[in-house]
Amino acid sequence: MRFLVTAEVPPEVGTEFENDPAQMANMLQLMESKTVEVAYISASRRAFFFVCNLDTAEQLATFLQPIWQSLNLYPSVDVVLNVKQAKESLGAALGGLVQSQKVPSPADIGHARPGHAQNSSNQ
Repeated sequence: MRFLVTAEVPPEVGTEFENDPAQMANMLQLMESKTVEVAYISASRRAFFFVCNLDTAEQLATFLQPIWQSLNLYPSVDVVLNVKQAKESLGAALGGLVQSQKVPSPADIGHARPGHAQNSSNQ
């Protein structure tokens, strides 16, 4: 499973963190781990964004522990899906509409958009 881990580091924590070589080394080691596929750093916001690939959701706590301990913050975590996974998930949730690649029209849904006629005879 892929997860997007995002956190903004408060200025006081970030300054402390940046001045501690051991903590910087720990974060670099985490970024170089086999679980992190992509890492983005925003210097202007003191934020980081990691896409990590974990075999199980239980590994997430192990991955996040160094962040909790080093930075004393709780990052947000979101599931990341590739296109195939999104189609499968949405297809199952929407009864196959996505898998068939059919985009429902207002008539399929049973109503027109607000302010628009249902059919041309009403215009």
